[in-house]
Amino acid sequence: MDKPLTLLFNNQKVATLSGFSFETPWAYATAEFDDVSLEAKLERLANFRAFGAELEQKELPEDKEEILWKEKLVELKLSHSDLKLDRDEDFSVEWSDDSVREARSLSYGNKILMWRP
Repeated sequence: MDKPLTLLFNNQKVATLSGFSFETPWAYATAEFDDVSLEAKLERLANFRAFGAELEQKELPEDKEEILWKEKLVELKLSHSDLKLDRDEDFSVEWSDDSVREARSLSYGNKILMWRP
């Protein structure tokens, strides 16, 4: 089985991957980032996504929810453009067979990268 070796962002290496596992439809690997600012931002994004899931379950009025979203963005030092970072367009993974494949629905936290290959 081919293994992921490198995480690419805009076709540039940003992390080395190891400890690969796969559980349909998700792939997992430990990521050692070269770019610590990108690593930190991805962790904050994962935190924001978890907050969003919790917030939706509370079924608050839309205006109250909007205030809480904005407060969380400020707390995590994220911009609206940062919210696009973990979406499908910019990340890919270089594999041991020399192929480069899109990394969709990417999430990162506690040194573990999760994506849909």
